[in-house]
Amino acid sequence: MKKIVSFILAVFMGVTATFAVFPAGMAYAACDDDVIGFRPWYKGLTKSVNGDCVIDYDKAKGDSLPSFVWRIVLNILVDLSVAIGYAAIIFVIWGGFNYIMSNGEPGKVAKAKTIIVNALIGMIIALLANVIVNTIISVIGGAAS
Repeated sequence: MKKIVSFILAVFMGVTATFAVFPAGMAYAACDDDVIGFRPWYKGLTKSVNGDCVIDYDKAKGDSLPSFVWRIVLNILVDLSVAIGYAAIIFVIWGGFNYIMSNGEPGKVAKAKTIIVNALIGMIIALLANVIVNTIISVIGGAAS
C-alpha cells in the first residue's frame, strides 16, 4: 500500500513540476509573471526593453541598493511561504486519506486528526507570512503582487 501511495505522490509531484517548469502559454510571458503562485526573484525590479526583461536599477530614480536587495530577499520569502502553503495542503490531503483509511481505529483516527490540525495551522501561518511579506514589499515601494 505504501508503494502505491508513494508512486501516486511521485507522479503527482512530477506532473506538477513539469507544469511549473514548462507552463502552457508562458513562452512569451511578461517580465514579472507568477507561475503557479511562485514569483520570480526579480519581481518588481524589471522593465521591458525591446521584448526583453532588463533589471531596472537606476540611482537617478531614487532607488537605493538596500531596497533593491530587500526586494529580492522578500520575493524569495514569498516563494518560500507559497511552497509551505502547498506543503500544508498536501498534508491536509494526506491526513484526510489517513482518516478515511483508519477503519475507526482510535489510534489511527487521532493521528490523522493531528496531521490535519497541524497542517491547517501551518497553512494559516504560511498565509499570514505571505501577507506580512507583501505588506513589507509595498512599504519598501512598488506593487505587492
